[in-house]
Amino acid sequence: ESGIRGWGGCLLEQAENWLRQHYPEVVKLHAQVLPNNEPSKKLFDKLNYNLAATMPQFEYVKEFEACT
Repeated sequence: ESGIRGWGGCLLEQAENWLRQHYPEVVKLHAQVLPNNEPSKKLFDKLNYNLAATMPQFEYVKEFEACT
C-alpha cells in the first residue's frame, strides 16, 4: 500500500517499477502537467517528483540511481 489514493498513484508506481526492471539505464523521468490539473500535481509531489518548470505547463522530474 503506497498511501496514495486512487488508481493513478498505483499505476504510476507500478510503471516506475516496471521501467526500472526492464530499462535500468533510464535514470530520469519527465512528466508534463497542465497548470489547472491539481490532482496530477499532488500525485507527482507525493511520488517525489521535483517541480522543474511551470511554463507553459508544469514539468515534474524524478531521478533514479542507475541500476546495475
